[in-house]
Amino acid sequence: MTTSLDPNRRLLAHWRRNCLRSAIGNYDAASKYKQMNYRLGMPAIVLSTIVGTSVFAALSEEVNSATSFQVFGGNISFQLIQVGVGVMSVLAAALGALQTFFKWGELSSKHQSAAAEYNAAKRYIDQLLARQEGGKGVKDSEINYVRQQMDTLSRDTPELPASIWKSARNQVPTVSTGSAENKT
Repeated sequence: MTTSLDPNRRLLAHWRRNCLRSAIGNYDAASKYKQMNYRLGMPAIVLSTIVGTSVFAALSEEVNSATSFQVFGGNISFQLIQVGVGVMSVLAAALGALQTFFKWGELSSKHQSAAAEYNAAKRYIDQLLARQEGGKGVKDSEINYVRQQMDTLSRDTPELPASIWKSARNQVPTVSTGSAENKT
């Protein structure tokens, strides 16, 4: 039976912790970017709807010679309404442009996918560790496969914000003694 001092076991346990941390971090980042996308997108939709409705209403009704309207017990000038609709139109366009520029929806999807891939790698490592604990060894080709998978994930997945990575690291602490893979 292998001990916790076995170099392959320590390496796999280390990679497992990193997979778990990366999965947690990527799920957290996906959630954060999804919220940011909604925070920008929802006001853009509401403002665009108001502007579109206002323009449609102005075009569909015959505007009489009145220069003000009775709204909520007070008079509002037609020019003020036009300026308000214009400002909302510019705000809607700006929010839409920011949403396109930051691509938070796309980032959320990429982080969600990365988290799932890190979890798949972690499950494969779990399988190797269980087999090793059962008295069977882990082949060098299997270690190389895991390393290549980890390298690919590191290269192809979006970088996590430092605060999210720090939080994920704190959720999965490093274990220095005993059966590390069972404690993370």
